[in-house]
Amino acid sequence: MKSIHHEISLRLKKLGFNSIYTGFHPFRFAIYDDKKVCFGESEMPWDSRFVGNTAIDYNGEIIAIWNMKCAVKDMDIFASMLVHEMLHAYQRESKVTDYPDDLAGAFYPRDLGNFNLRFRENQLLASLAEKFNAAAWADFKTMRAYRLQHYPEAVSYEIKTENIEGGAQFVELGALKQLSPDLYRRRLDRILAGLRSPAKSFDARLLSYDTGCLIRIISADNGPELPNWGMEMPAAQDDAEAADVPGLGMEFDRYFGEIDRKVTDILASGVKLNISGKKLALFDPYNVRSSGDYLYHPYFVGIGSDKKNPELLTGTYVTQMKGRTRIIEETWRAAGVRPFYA
Repeated sequence: MKSIHHEISLRLKKLGFNSIYTGFHPFRFAIYDDKKVCFGESEMPWDSRFVGNTAIDYNGEIIAIWNMKCAVKDMDIFASMLVHEMLHAYQRESKVTDYPDDLAGAFYPRDLGNFNLRFRENQLLASLAEKFNAAAWADFKTMRAYRLQHYPEAVSYEIKTENIEGGAQFVELGALKQLSPDLYRRRLDRILAGLRSPAKSFDARLLSYDTGCLIRIISADNGPELPNWGMEMPAAQDDAEAADVPGLGMEFDRYFGEIDRKVTDILASGVKLNISGKKLALFDPYNVRSSGDYLYHPYFVGIGSDKKNPELLTGTYVTQMKGRTRIIEETWRAAGVRPFYA
């Protein structure tokens, strides 16, 4: 891991952090596996503070961390991903407080009407990223304002996620653009293709990374100010509501049907654990999925009252939540998965 840390560090030194985002600067970072944590020349045994790819408080210092299970071969891309996490460190340093509620994201409403409107909204955004047009920008803002008016829970979650994660993806792509303009263009093309695919329309969190990033790219490249969603005027209903997006309903049923199947399978064949009444202190907001009051966790759950020091159980789990709070009513572990307790 020392050689990988060194290669990433060399690339980070080439970057103009302040030119990517005013005031932004590099942070110390660590990469880790399930045995050790590497800070460069120094290493230490892994401990439960190192979970996920994020920014953490490490002995009074805010650092970026990356799990080597998620490592990529291309060092330019890997370095840009660490820049993403460094933006989260910068947000913490800057005392940003308006974070999205991860539980609200896990229980993002299954409403085909909202997904229809969001897909149409995203077509405007994808086109704007390719060629700016003031009228289309205005249409995008009124469409979003209409959704905020009619689906406030869902859209408020999106906007907060766009601000936090979309901002981090924006600096990630800004770093990649400086390191490799060709890789940047390919990444941007994949984002635009995803927004145009009905099959990729239902991961509300991941989509908000992309839309938040694109909104910032469009603003930076073309001059319009970032929208103030509380002040934007919504579109008229006749302008906003239109025929259903072809194929979206079928993809909606397929996507959510697969989540329901995974949950049902674990409820039928999994091992029931005796942790009722405890708090879900930690979960992976990027990969968690909901089915009614059940949450599907493919990789881990953290149990306890303290988010900083949860009892970490790795493996695949389903938790039944009490009234969509963090209180666990029942928990099942997927059969054949031996848990690791940290």
